[in-house]
Amino acid sequence: MPQNWRDKPFRWLIAASILHVGLTISIFTIGHFQLIPSTFDANGIGVTFATDSIAYRNWAAHMVNVWKSEGISAWAHTQSSLHVRLYSISFALFGWLLGQNILAVEVLNLFYYLGIISFVYLLAKEVFNARTAFLASVVVGLWPSFLLHTTQLVRDPISVLCLLIILYLLTLLLKREFARTSVIWCGIALSTVMTIFWLIRGNMWNIVVAAILITGVLLIVRMVGQRRFLAGNVAIFLFISITAVIVPSIMKSTSMPNIQSATTAFSIHGAEYVASRRSLISRLILQLEIRRAAFKVYEGQASNIDSNVALRSVGDVLRYLPRAAEIGFFAPFPSFWLRGPNFIVSRIESGLETLVMYVFYAFAAVGIWNERKRLSMWLILLVAVVGMVSLGLAVINLGALFRLRYFFWILMIIIAAHGFYEVRRPSGASENRVS
Repeated sequence: MPQNWRDKPFRWLIAASILHVGLTISIFTIGHFQLIPSTFDANGIGVTFATDSIAYRNWAAHMVNVWKSEGISAWAHTQSSLHVRLYSISFALFGWLLGQNILAVEVLNLFYYLGIISFVYLLAKEVFNARTAFLASVVVGLWPSFLLHTTQLVRDPISVLCLLIILYLLTLLLKREFARTSVIWCGIALSTVMTIFWLIRGNMWNIVVAAILITGVLLIVRMVGQRRFLAGNVAIFLFISITAVIVPSIMKSTSMPNIQSATTAFSIHGAEYVASRRSLISRLILQLEIRRAAFKVYEGQASNIDSNVALRSVGDVLRYLPRAAEIGFFAPFPSFWLRGPNFIVSRIESGLETLVMYVFYAFAAVGIWNERKRLSMWLILLVAVVGMVSLGLAVINLGALFRLRYFFWILMIIIAAHGFYEVRRPSGASENRVS
């Protein structure tokens, strides 16, 4: 890519916008004329890879009808998850012209897509440099399955965007020194995005808690190494730690009635039982059991892995950790890519993307070694590792695993992009490295 494109990232955003809008129009056209009815319905929704999108689209349309017939107050009191509520607003604004389909929500989906690319760039630039940031944002922006999912009515794009913003702000907390005014604004921004993420995807709240804890440890390492107490940074850390405890206790992570995901449904029905356990470890183990059991509803898709494994004690979990890491990082495995007659295209696509990630892991290893003294690199690496191992523990369905892993793959892609340039850097050349 020419140098002037790297120096002017807004040109890349314009190109990305054209790509995304063009893809959305193409998918809708294919669906509308039923050119591939087994893949896209008349609204442009993927019937095999984005089944949740069908339910979300139907509920958003229902909310628009409530708005029109009973008023804004009734709409506001209708039970719904935040991302579907936002889609219903988009339907209300553009549905009369475009129909209640993927075209009517393209304004929102394009915003999420460009936001993801932008914060991949900002995060990679903050941790490494602009060259790495540009390469990472291009790879993420062109990642086939992720790009396809960002055209649908799903919660993954806004969830990934929120997590990227949270991690970017945590990186600033780890690298910079905050004055009094900045403390207030950073604390408010982090708490706001954390709250939005909780409302949209409360079943992945543990990764936010893990990111905060990792940041706290690394912040202590920084202060000890510099022999300085960073009062502003510590104040922000304490504020968001309190937020991480309070938000789940005072706000409900909502979903639509009768069409909750299996994980949400199991979590709700098991919540009272979980609360009755005495120890924190027991609650976590039971929560893990509930999550794994929830994904067994996908048994008919023949893409479950280790569904017969029971994790009922600390010993069970510890013994399964190596296998969980293997699944979280490397599944679906090559033996799965071409297996069975069903969904052969999606299997090949997921296999090719996984194969590319195997290569990226090698570049990431170079980046990790060369930047092993950079605390901000350890932040995104540890969050990625914790996230993927956690998914390997809790998610037994490979399709769900693939979709939930996007954020953690993005973090590995950022490190891999830097490792790629490290491999290409002439021997003996040096580069300034900071925390």
